[in-house]
Amino acid sequence: MSETNGVPQIEPSSDIQNIEVADRKDIEQKSPVENQQKKDTRYQEIEEHRERQEIEDQEGIEEVREKLEQHVSMQASSHQGELEERDLDTIRGDYKERFARNGLRLSDKYSDEKTEEMGQSVKLGLSSQFPEYDIESRLEGVEKQTFIMEQSSFNEHIFRRLGLGRGLTNILKRIPFQGAGFSTGTVNYINGGLPKFLVKRTMYHEYLHTASMKGDHSRSFRETFGGRLDEGATEYYARQAASKEGILHNVMNPFYLPNALTFGLLSRAVGKEVVGGAYFNGEVQQLKDVLAQKWEPDAWERVYDYSNSLMGLKGLAYAVFKSLTSK
Repeated sequence: MSETNGVPQIEPSSDIQNIEVADRKDIEQKSPVENQQKKDTRYQEIEEHRERQEIEDQEGIEEVREKLEQHVSMQASSHQGELEERDLDTIRGDYKERFARNGLRLSDKYSDEKTEEMGQSVKLGLSSQFPEYDIESRLEGVEKQTFIMEQSSFNEHIFRRLGLGRGLTNILKRIPFQGAGFSTGTVNYINGGLPKFLVKRTMYHEYLHTASMKGDHSRSFRETFGGRLDEGATEYYARQAASKEGILHNVMNPFYLPNALTFGLLSRAVGKEVVGGAYFNGEVQQLKDVLAQKWEPDAWERVYDYSNSLMGLKGLAYAVFKSLTSK
């Protein structure tokens, strides 16, 4: 058996043919003087040899077929991976062309290669922190759909999405640090005007949105408990993962702090598995049921209402009260 271009080839066996021809000639020459029994025995030996050779040939064919199928499968998988890689690169290129047409610029501080490198690092950090939620597969290719924008372009992009007029947008976009980042569930935009450690810290937050949304903005947790508590939960988890990067990453967005603390108290009351299942997997009914047992029957509705009041301070006060007074 040989291989050509990585594909095994089986060479037809001719030894059986040579043996048969020689033996038959020998028998035919001697048959007049040999008894019939000896001739029949020799023919039987030839037939058994043929059968053994056929079995060996068939096994060889099966081996070739198996290796050929493996070869084709590997080639197909490699081709599919190349297609997906090209598709992501094409999509990224389309976004960049759209930004250029609208006068929006990516930050000069972060090349595509640098952005992907940072994205890979953040994915690794999240996967390590939350291995039970298969973060890596949820964030497959996300680094190619991350855009670190020049500060005024980032602000302008936000205001355009909010529907503000061009005049007001042109004024507001020049104010520093309007926001840190936002996620559509599949594409992540980061304010490149932030200090470098905050750029990466923001990527932790936005990548968690992508991991928990899985492309669906109306997923169960956000829809049930509201956007404010969802932001708090995202910041709660982002701080856990990013803090391993160093003390500078052990920070929390002050606008999300009250709801992040509220979510932390929920986790203490019902268990991290319950809140994690609700946030990452949309298992909100279990959270509602356990919260009703631990606090009060309409606790989840109160959490929803209060987390959207007074920048989340009312929700935090309620969570602190129930934590202190509930068994």
